[in-house]
Amino acid sequence: MRDPVTDLDRRGRLIFAGALLFALFHALLYAATIPEWDLFDEEQHLSYALYLADEQRIPRVDDPVQRRVLENAIAVDRWSTFRIDRPNFLDPDGFGLEGLSYEGYQPPLYYALIAPLTWLPGDDAWWELHLARAFGALLLLAFGGIVWGYARDWLPEAHPAVWGAIVAATVAVPSAAAAAGRVSNDLLAGLLLAAGTLMASRLLEERRIDQAVFLGLLGAAAVLTKGHGAVLLLVTVAALGLLLYRGQLTPVIFAAALGPGVAALVGWGLWTEARYGTFNGSNAFLDLVVPFDALGPFGFLEELWFNAWSSYWGAYDGGWLRWITGMLWLGIGIAGLAGLLTGRGGWTRTVEGRQRLLLAGALALGLLAALWAANSSGLAHPHGRMLIGIFPVLVTLAAAGLRRLGGDILALQVGVAAVALSGVYYLTWFLPFFY
Repeated sequence: MRDPVTDLDRRGRLIFAGALLFALFHALLYAATIPEWDLFDEEQHLSYALYLADEQRIPRVDDPVQRRVLENAIAVDRWSTFRIDRPNFLDPDGFGLEGLSYEGYQPPLYYALIAPLTWLPGDDAWWELHLARAFGALLLLAFGGIVWGYARDWLPEAHPAVWGAIVAATVAVPSAAAAAGRVSNDLLAGLLLAAGTLMASRLLEERRIDQAVFLGLLGAAAVLTKGHGAVLLLVTVAALGLLLYRGQLTPVIFAAALGPGVAALVGWGLWTEARYGTFNGSNAFLDLVVPFDALGPFGFLEELWFNAWSSYWGAYDGGWLRWITGMLWLGIGIAGLAGLLTGRGGWTRTVEGRQRLLLAGALALGLLAALWAANSSGLAHPHGRMLIGIFPVLVTLAAAGLRRLGGDILALQVGVAAVALSGVYYLTWFLPFFY
């Protein structure tokens, strides 16, 4: 069980504050240095929010992107920066697919949260963009707090420095920090998946009604943020199934934990059906364009492994750093798993450990299924920005396993390695590539 007082000493509070400040700094670093109108559809994501702010409606996938957005993209010449094909002619009326608000098939929660920020600068698209990016920094700050919750709950006997190292390692991953630095719904979706899985873990330990209600609200929010947010419903089902197996599931907990998410899923699906004639909004986008060829199983796993660290490596060559990063984290993961599963104190031999591994497995399998479906349809290849929700789980499990092998000192190395490698990435790949 969690000990709520283990991190209330002054040292723990200072470490917690330092870890969160690092998360905020890392997010703002990317928000300031990612070139305007990022590769991952930043024009269309901001356009969605501007439709909500200006016209109080969700755009259709074939509605035009606001003219001021496209004019600013021309002014900063985003195509040279990101080394992508230019439109046939640089007039907002001739942008083709790029000139459409094709993210309009996405659920609206993230865009509703940033829409008020776009009222502040009037009709200046550059300022609208950067104010919306600032919201991402706050999301990574909150994400760091959730990671701290994992570290405290799942490693209650560890030194608070280990908890801080777990937070630092998670928010140091460039795909998470870059998601905070661009306008997109990726980080909010990952935050909600991570928060919901943590709440499911707490529900299994304490079985409180307020926890079930909070889990249900997180499930609804995840569904209304991005398509793969529905994976949180699978995690919830896994938790409720375990409670049922133990004879501890009540109708109130079942309804509170699962009902809001299912209602949100059905409600959004019906809205999409009425607008586009399909329950799955992704099909409305795929009717416009199928952007990618499906990868085979080997290619899928390769992209998943190597591009988890940086989403940009799905589009650009990461070179030697891509291989070093992939091999390092594979080694850390294998060592951590060995520590978790072996010995008399392995996690499989305790009730809490088995619970956590069950939820981690449900989250992992759900995300893999969602990513495979996106790949098979040609919607998207696997990138790190789609995996943010499982980063706190994986880093915490790796640190827990290493701690069993070598104590707190070895667990701390997860944070040291991640922060160091993130700095190498930023200085030797990101900045030279874009600047």
